[in-house]
Amino acid sequence: MGQITTGVGLISGLDINNIVEQLIAIEARPRTLVQQRNTVIKSQQVAFQDINARLLALKGAADSLSGETSFSGTTSSSSDDTVISVSSGLGATPGTYKFTVGRLVAAQQSISRGFQDASVTPVAPVGGTLTFDRGESRLNSETRLSNLNGGAGVNRGFVRITDRSGATALVDLRSVVSVNDVLERINTSTGTNVLAQIDGDRITITDVSGGAGTLLISNVGTTATATALGIAGNATLDGDGDDAVLTGTTINRVGRESLLSSLNDGKGIRTKGGADLSITDGAGTNFVVDLNGLLTLGEVFDAIATAATAAGAAVTAQVNAAGTGIELVDAGPGGALFTVSSANGSSALTDLGLADGDTDANADGILNGARGIATITAKQLRDVKGGLGSGGVSGVGQVPVH
Repeated sequence: MGQITTGVGLISGLDINNIVEQLIAIEARPRTLVQQRNTVIKSQQVAFQDINARLLALKGAADSLSGETSFSGTTSSSSDDTVISVSSGLGATPGTYKFTVGRLVAAQQSISRGFQDASVTPVAPVGGTLTFDRGESRLNSETRLSNLNGGAGVNRGFVRITDRSGATALVDLRSVVSVNDVLERINTSTGTNVLAQIDGDRITITDVSGGAGTLLISNVGTTATATALGIAGNATLDGDGDDAVLTGTTINRVGRESLLSSLNDGKGIRTKGGADLSITDGAGTNFVVDLNGLLTLGEVFDAIATAATAAGAAVTAQVNAAGTGIELVDAGPGGALFTVSSANGSSALTDLGLADGDTDANADGILNGARGIATITAKQLRDVKGGLGSGGVSGVGQVPVH
């Protein structure tokens, strides 16, 4: 007898399995929708996290732009690292520099006298003191070429000298460092008979050849070395009718590019931090100036102008007419209220050549500072004897050294 088989309900003939699966799928639809929604949310979360990371990176980059040193950084490279290596930092002047070896370093050894014992006999008398001098109180001073011309320095190269006899010499000044080096190169050059000397803030060239022509000093190439040294030009007989003297222009002067470290015979200025100067304009408006961390005289001028503007004052600072120091100028009413004094116990005011408590007594709107640099190769009296000055008293004159 045959058999009858079927995949549907035993009696109804309906597809029970398919119906059940569809009913289960219908019941699971909310769960499926939640799972799909979770997938979308997770993808959005990943996208937001990526945006957040990008925004944080942008914020970090933007924060670095707001720093005081963000745009003053420098990079440097050497054409031959096996000969000379180079690194640069804040305050470095951009440009291409050539280095010529002038002399090689030599070993130096200093030996003190012997001592009887290592721990009993005192080095100094009982109650005495030991003083270490780095050399600032020495009278023999070297004026570096980099400090001349308001901090612009001197481009080193060749100088051509023709004396009154018609003889010509080409003087190589490519490796000189100081004004004394320049004088030595000129005075020891062969072929001409001239004498280079220092005259205050300038160099003079005297022709002693006895010729009847014209003393002529000129630049060679594009370095303009003679011009930067103030000696480019010509001269005939002097007033006595015996020698031709070429008097150079003033090259020893301060300017915006002058490094603060070059002032006061190389000791710079001593800042306190927070506030160094206290200035009151002619209208009675007071403000303080922070000079901590500044490198050049121009930065000092800018700091004073910025602080004055913020306070509503019209005080500025500038180099004086002689180019030897600075002065404060009040564009307002001026008068006895216009004063400057030290703030926070700082010595920066004195080091800048300004008198503590100085007042605009003549109401000309100007507070004049003292000379901040000595003449070429000289020392200011206030810097001798370890800063005690001549006779132990701070002086304002200077000691010429030739």
